[in-house]
Amino acid sequence: MSAQQLTLQEIAVLVDGQLTGEPTIRITGLNDLDQAGPTEITFLAKASRQEKIGSTRAAALLVPMGIEKASKPIIRVADPYWAATVVH
Repeated sequence: MSAQQLTLQEIAVLVDGQLTGEPTIRITGLNDLDQAGPTEITFLAKASRQEKIGSTRAAALLVPMGIEKASKPIIRVADPYWAATVVH
């Protein structure tokens, strides 16, 4: 995604995910949970780590279907690892 920016809505379509949050936020890249900045998306592989959502600086997260809502925009997907590879 380095050459282009995608909106959260566009990413949700790419990964066949369910978006909760602002669809027009522009994402510039993917980074890990601890390193992501305010224009990047990150992913959370396990619902048991949901408390980490509040501490990331990422604009949004790819998360497993078991997470219903969060303090940041989320895209719920069947497999966050796979979705991250699609976005990357």
